[in-house]
Amino acid sequence: MGDHRVIGPDACLGAGVSVGGDCTLSECVLHDEVRVGDRVSLERCLVGEKAKIRDGARIPPGTIIGDGKVVG
Repeated sequence: MGDHRVIGPDACLGAGVSVGGDCTLSECVLHDEVRVGDRVSLERCLVGEKAKIRDGARIPPGTIIGDGKVVG
């Protein structure tokens, strides 16, 4: 596992967002205090406040994740 991250193009991250290693975020909106684990790729996603995406979760493009939800 590395510390590599690709944020963008067109990614908007709210306050207190944490993004793990080996992640790619493009055309996404992550609201405040979202936690993204390691080895996650998000494309055209909307992630609600305080949601958690666990390590290695597979999220299809265009997914909407509600506030406080845990995925993966």
